[in-house]
Amino acid sequence: MSAGLLIWMTRRASHFDVVHVHTGRDLTGLAALQLAQILRLPTVVQTHGMVTPDPRPAARALDLVATRRLLGRAKVRLTLNAREESDLRAVLGQQLVTPLYNGVRQADARTSVPSSPREVLFLARLHPRKRPLLFVHAAVRLAKDYPDVFWTIVGPDGGELPAVLRAVADSGVPGLRYEGAIPYEAVLPRLSQATIYVLPSVDEPFPMTLLEALSVGVPSICMSDCGIADILTGLGAAKIAETDDVDALTASIRELLDAPEDAQAMAMAGRRAVRDHFSIEAVVDKLETVYAAHLR
Repeated sequence: MSAGLLIWMTRRASHFDVVHVHTGRDLTGLAALQLAQILRLPTVVQTHGMVTPDPRPAARALDLVATRRLLGRAKVRLTLNAREESDLRAVLGQQLVTPLYNGVRQADARTSVPSSPREVLFLARLHPRKRPLLFVHAAVRLAKDYPDVFWTIVGPDGGELPAVLRAVADSGVPGLRYEGAIPYEAVLPRLSQATIYVLPSVDEPFPMTLLEALSVGVPSICMSDCGIADILTGLGAAKIAETDDVDALTASIRELLDAPEDAQAMAMAGRRAVRDHFSIEAVVDKLETVYAAHLR
């Protein structure tokens, strides 16, 4: 609980047209939400996947006395993806929700598509959830058919680095390499050098690196349980492979390597998807529309 926050809100209440609260099952955010509603301020709430069905007695008690009532009274409940929407409705009942995606800066498109050497890139933390070893296995299967392709792994250790280094050393694939970690400001330039970007993560709710790859026009692959897989599929903006299936991942990479014109068309669709749905500008436009609809 933050008494200082509540005092500050009370003193400044007359300055607020809308109060946008980011909260889970915590007394700081829920108390701020309740105060705003007591003060008759329009409230917008966002839970970032932190309010999910929870059988623990403490969670059920808090839902009974506060969570359902306060989130239910909000003018708008913003959700990041379909899973968060489903979880939130399971807790609150059939409350209306409004999707609001995360946004990335709209990057300049790369001036040309690298033609040689071709490179398939994994860029993410080397964490078990990110499945870097799945990428290695796919590279080993494809290397003999594409001897001109480099298979590059970039990212800091998240627990899988020793296993990845062993797998790379044992692979016998000259073009398979671990490049190390890079600073954030180097991510977009590094993505721009790739022919294909692959993110084989399991249960990735909203992958920002994938959006950054799309923003610079790199044909990209993600898994079927990615939080935005359905959206990208509908927009023709990325290739979707079945989660944790090395055969499916291998087939998706092969399709993009064998059809560069189709891959480039998909990359252009990816840039449009970022511009229209996943850019900072698109998020701001959506928020301004939400706020304007409920101005005090």
